[in-house]
Amino acid sequence: MQLQQPERAMRAAHEGETAVGDLPLRFISPRASRAITHRVIASYILAFGFVAALGFVAARGARLDDERAMNTASAQQLSRKVDKVATDLQAVRATVTQVAAKLEPARAEAVPAASASTAWQLFHEADLIAGDPERYAEAMSKLAQAQAADPYNTEVLNLLGRIQAERKEYGSARTFYDRVIALQPEHLGARQALATLYLNQKHCAEAAPHIARLRTRTDEGSAQRVRRYERECSSAETATLPDL
Repeated sequence: MQLQQPERAMRAAHEGETAVGDLPLRFISPRASRAITHRVIASYILAFGFVAALGFVAARGARLDDERAMNTASAQQLSRKVDKVATDLQAVRATVTQVAAKLEPARAEAVPAASASTAWQLFHEADLIAGDPERYAEAMSKLAQAQAADPYNTEVLNLLGRIQAERKEYGSARTFYDRVIALQPEHLGARQALATLYLNQKHCAEAAPHIARLRTRTDEGSAQRVRRYERECSSAETATLPDL
């Protein structure tokens, strides 16, 4: 049945439509409007979050670049310091070599570099096995070869003295230590060993020169040893140390 124009308009209004000319259009319901609004707001929130994340990543990247630049600069500065220390050490080593050559001209002339190197190699090999009683003969053989290669090597002589002292061959040990002192008067290990050997035998007078040398050192280890040596002498029969 053909509806009249007014009736169609009334029915459209009743069904949520409006008539524009002859074409009816639906109104957007409140529920649909709220859904669209929520979607728009959610889109804005997502866009804002994405932009904020991009900003954070960019800031973090810039901070990492700054830290990387600082670390590179620090590493370069440390490398320069290490190079300077190495250069200083080389200069000190050269100075020590020159002084040693002046103090011991006979050694500089009599001991070729190859022989001195051989002596050091044999010394290190002997030092590794010196504490093993079962390898005593092997250690002594290596040290004898080292001493033949370089009779001026004080570390070889000092190790020979130590091995003899450990075997209670005190006379032989003192001979080696005295040789060390003759070649290198400030040799700390030989001075301490001789002081200990003499104090163990209650010979404070003989220990006195070595203790006096140790008094001139400023390190705490030497100071503690001096105090211990003096306590041992104070309880010995020869209670006083002569002034040197």
